[in-house]
Amino acid sequence: MTSERKNLMDIEARAKSPHELRGAPSSTLAVPQQCLRRCAFRVAGGVIVLICALISTMSAQTTEPSENLPPRILRTAEIIGVRSQVEELVQHRSAPKRDDIRELRLVQRLQGVVIASALDVESVNARIDYETAHLQEVQVYLSARRDRRVDLLNLGNLFIGGGVGAVGSGLQLISSAEHAGNVVSTSAGFGGTVLSVIGLQQQKGQLRSPGYTPAMLAKLLGNSPPDSSDYPQEVWAYLTTPDPTLPHGSTGQEHLVSEWKMFGHLKEKPDPKAMAALTTTSKDGTKLSIEMIGERTAMLADVRAHVNTMLVDLAELMMFVAQQE
Repeated sequence: MTSERKNLMDIEARAKSPHELRGAPSSTLAVPQQCLRRCAFRVAGGVIVLICALISTMSAQTTEPSENLPPRILRTAEIIGVRSQVEELVQHRSAPKRDDIRELRLVQRLQGVVIASALDVESVNARIDYETAHLQEVQVYLSARRDRRVDLLNLGNLFIGGGVGAVGSGLQLISSAEHAGNVVSTSAGFGGTVLSVIGLQQQKGQLRSPGYTPAMLAKLLGNSPPDSSDYPQEVWAYLTTPDPTLPHGSTGQEHLVSEWKMFGHLKEKPDPKAMAALTTTSKDGTKLSIEMIGERTAMLADVRAHVNTMLVDLAELMMFVAQQE
């Protein structure tokens, strides 16, 4: 009897309509609704966290690679025309998935351009060295001839001022030859003075054409250089690009000209004759003095020193590429 009663109660419960369930207490329905709300809040929080992560990732990927590069490296890369390759290399190495083949090609490309630029610098140095050596050879030749002439004049001055003057002084001791002694002494003094004046003029030395030589100062001073004295494109760009390390952010060319004017190698308004002496290849037969050769070789040494600083910047660029690996 007990089992039959339970079955009848189950059948009556199943036969109840849904409208009767609506009359059930609200506490029995509140529990499932709270669970749904908690799940909804958790899902929304996870979505927000995911969106923030995606935004941060995208902002990191869209950051310009140049912002992570030192300004000096960017300047050197811009001068030799590989800035885009350097930025691409940095972007590849910062990506989660690295394309090793593309990265290797970029590294090889950068190495080739840096080596070619370094060879351009060495070619400029070689031309400067050739011009300097040729000018110094002429300078040594003119200095030797000048010194020989000055030595002869000093010897003549010693003979006239010492020997002839002594004879004149001796004649003055004789009463009958006193007048002749005065004439001889006066002549000795006058002759010594003439020889001293000639010796002072000989200090400048003679003029001589050095023959054919490069003219690496021509382009820097605003003249049109011959093909053998022109600068490679990358080296000339380095000399004419503003450098923040120089005073007032001037270019290398402006800094060199300013230094030459300050130290007296170049006048504020150089005359055409001086400009021709500094920029001639001697094909036109222009003759140079010892002093002008000295000025020109000093200016060439300044150019060589400034061009060599490009090797330092190229080395920094190569070290930066190597450190990124």
